Amino acid sequence: MASTPRKRPLSSELSRIVASLDKGRDQRAPSLPRVTPATESVPFLFAAGRRALLRGERDQSRLWLTRAQSHTSRRTPEPLRARLAFELGCILLDDGGTEAAESVIAWAESFSQRPSSDILHLRAVIADRRGERKDAIAFYRRAVAKAGSALSPLSRVLELRNLAETLAHESPAEALTMYRHALETLRAHDLDPRLAPALHNGLAYAAICAADLGLAATELDAASRDALRLRIPLMRAYAVYNRSILFELRDEVDHAVRA
Repeated sequence: MASTPRKRPLSSELSRIVASLDKGRDQRAPSLPRVTPATESVPFLFAAGRRALLRGERDQSRLWLTRAQSHTSRRTPEPLRARLAFELGCILLDDGGTEAAESVIAWAESFSQRPSSDILHLRAVIADRRGERKDAIAFYRRAVAKAGSALSPLSRVLELRNLAETLAHESPAEALTMYRHALETLRAHDLDPRLAPALHNGLAYAAICAADLGLAATELDAASRDALRLRIPLMRAYAVYNRSILFELRDEVDHAVRA
């Protein structure tokens, strides 16, 4: 009987690169490697793709991640393969629809049929995009359950956020727990602070759905404060919009009009 393939350990260099990028240090970390003919490898190409994505350079990110995909083999650590598939799949999903993203899943599963957290997450996002809500929730739950084996704790944060967003209307109490856990994980691992305003906004909306208007107001204050500090105008706009809903629910129509 064939032996079970051993998981390849992640190198300390790869761990350092991933940690630095997932903390959002795209411009503040000159020590991140630059890809040269001598250093072209899956970890460095992946790092280049993540750096480009953090800088809003989606086309460049897709090119780097596709190059990383072309260098991937069975010797590539499985958590890195899965995270690469998730990042590339999400970009392709936005660019070309669900079929392109599913082709990345098929590629990743050609190496291993064991469902990993990031691949399950990608399946959930695809199902969400198709409006297959029941399947999306099931995949999100499975992804969260396996998040401990992912390349980075960032996967858990994103999975919890997406699951909470999907549950906000039908199960706001559970969504509140998910958003809180996502925020706590973000802080515990010192991950990218630019994710915080979206989490506060989501938590506020779930609180509105749960009729906890006091909590909603507190979270909207946090979302506005963080969005202003981190210079994320879109998240501040979402906070203003959610606050207008809150004002209406409090019969403060005049405040809603002025918001």
